[in-house]
Amino acid sequence: MMTDDKFVSEYLSDEHLSSADEKEGEFVGATLSLKPTGSGYIGVHTYHGSTNDVTDGHPFIRNEQHTPTPIDNQAMATDPNLNRSRPGSTYSRRSTLSTSSRTSKKQNIVRTDEACDLFFSYKDNSFDTAVRKCSEHIQREADGQFQGAWILTEVDHWNNELEKLVILTDDSLLIFKYNFITQKVLLYKRIFLHCIDTVKMGDFVYPNFSVMPNRSHGGIQICWNKGQIPPISQVWNPFSNDIPWAIFCHHPLIYNPKESETAYFNVDDFMDTLADCLNKCYNRKRPNENATIVEGAILLKNYVNLPSVFFNSNSLGFSRDRNGFCF
Repeated sequence: MMTDDKFVSEYLSDEHLSSADEKEGEFVGATLSLKPTGSGYIGVHTYHGSTNDVTDGHPFIRNEQHTPTPIDNQAMATDPNLNRSRPGSTYSRRSTLSTSSRTSKKQNIVRTDEACDLFFSYKDNSFDTAVRKCSEHIQREADGQFQGAWILTEVDHWNNELEKLVILTDDSLLIFKYNFITQKVLLYKRIFLHCIDTVKMGDFVYPNFSVMPNRSHGGIQICWNKGQIPPISQVWNPFSNDIPWAIFCHHPLIYNPKESETAYFNVDDFMDTLADCLNKCYNRKRPNENATIVEGAILLKNYVNLPSVFFNSNSLGFSRDRNGFCF
C-alpha cells in the first residue's frame, strides 16, 4: 500500500495519467469528498459539497487548504464569446452560427416565455453565476484550461432527467449537480478525457417489450467502461454515482423559440467541443490510440418505470418555481 504522499506525487505526473489504462488492476486517482464514493473506474472522481469542504486527502493537493482557481471576470466580460447579456445569447467558445440541432428534438414542443421563467437557470445572470462557482473546482494542474460550459439534461440509469451543468477543459469533463435556487454545488464528477473510450450520438430507444413511452428525440452517450457491464449493485441502485457512462440531451429551454440557437442549452454544441477536446487530449496522453465516436441508437434499458415517467413529466430534476414552492 503506497503512502498518501507517494500516491499524490505519482498521481500528478503526466506519465502516470497517460499510462493509467495500461496498468491493469491498478486504481488510479481517488474519490475524496465529505462522504467518499469510490467508483472503481480509472480516471473518474466524484465529490460532494463545495471546495471549502475538501481539504484532507484531496487528490490534487497535499493536505493543504484548497484555494479556488481565480476567475478573470474582466476577461469574461470583454470576451464576446463569454458574455451573456440577454437570454438567447451564448456562453461558448465556439461559433454560434451553426448550433441548430443535429440530434433529434422532440416534435411539436414549444415552451413559452412564461414556462421558461419557471426555470431558475433562466433567471438573469444565473448561468454566469453557476459557471463562475463551478469553475472554482477546476484544477489547472490536472484539468488544464477552461474550454466551455453548458446546461444540459442528463438521463440517468433509471431514466430520470436531471439538470446538470457541464464544463469541458483541456483534459477533463466535469459534471455538476448544481442548485440554481441556492446557487450551490451539491455534487460533481470529474472524468479525465483520455479515459473516455466511446461517444455515441443518436436517438434514444427502449428495449423490445418495454412499456415506456417513446422519447422521440436523441442525445449523446459518453462511456469510459470499455464495454464492461457495471455490477448489478450499481445498476439497480437509483442513487449510484458510479455508473461508467453519462447520457445527455438538450435542455428543455431550447424549445423556446428565442433559445433554439443558444449554444449552452444545445447538446450538439457540447458534442462538437467534446470531440475537439478528445482529439487533442488523446494526441497528448495516448498518441497511438483514438476514442471511438459513432452514430447509432442509444439504448435506455428501462422496461417498466412509472416513477420516472412521473418524475420527468413534472420536471422534478430541474430547479423550478412550482406555484410558489421552489425546488
